Amino acid sequence: MPEGQFNALAAQRKIKSYHACSPYGEGFNMQGFKYWLANHGPIVARLEVDKAFMFANRRTGVIDRYGGGMFGGHAVVIAGYDEDGNFLVKNSWGRRWGYRGFIWVSENYAKAAFNESYGVTV
Repeated sequence: MPEGQFNALAAQRKIKSYHACSPYGEGFNMQGFKYWLANHGPIVARLEVDKAFMFANRRTGVIDRYGGGMFGGHAVVIAGYDEDGNFLVKNSWGRRWGYRGFIWVSENYAKAAFNESYGVTV
């Protein structure tokens, strides 16, 4: 689906409910993330932005190592996962960041970088 069409469709919807997947300061349950994504939809997450995330581009591939929150907090959407346990992250910095606004992060990176998350239903 083209990004413009996706954004127009998303603008017509509202969050009906949310579920704390990992309240601030608690560890992540990756199986819980995968279950939520497969059965309910996206997860809104807060992460501490490091250099790898800040400067991700289409050649970055999967971001695996977390370097620490050098650039402060930021909110993103975890949109899916693959068979290798990597998570697809949608950012709000436009199509020039990552690969058309998306990037893959490993489970290890997610555990280190994401510190709060909410599953949402629309």
